[in-house]
Amino acid sequence: MGGPAGSTAAIRFVLVIWFAATLLFAALVVLLPLHLEALGFGVDATAIAVGAAGVGGVLSADPIGRLAGRLGPVRLIRVGIVAMAASVVAIGLLEQLWAFVLFHAIV
Repeated sequence: MGGPAGSTAAIRFVLVIWFAATLLFAALVVLLPLHLEALGFGVDATAIAVGAAGVGGVLSADPIGRLAGRLGPVRLIRVGIVAMAASVVAIGLLEQLWAFVLFHAIV
């Protein structure tokens, strides 16, 4: 009954990552526009910053897929988690629009 012993741990790892990413995206969708508004940015700047996430996802899909084939999915997930965490911290600390656009595209 069931597969190899490592498969359960791998499934749990993926589920934890998926849950954390979903929580992160949900928080950013709500908090980023509020943060930009508090810094004095208008609706147009907010739209550009929020839209950067979609553009970043489209532009990075193919290169990330190729990297996953070379590095392996687990190693790439670990690198991605670190990059996302650093980007979220940068979004919270920086106050320039270009920084919001760049780091939100990474997230």
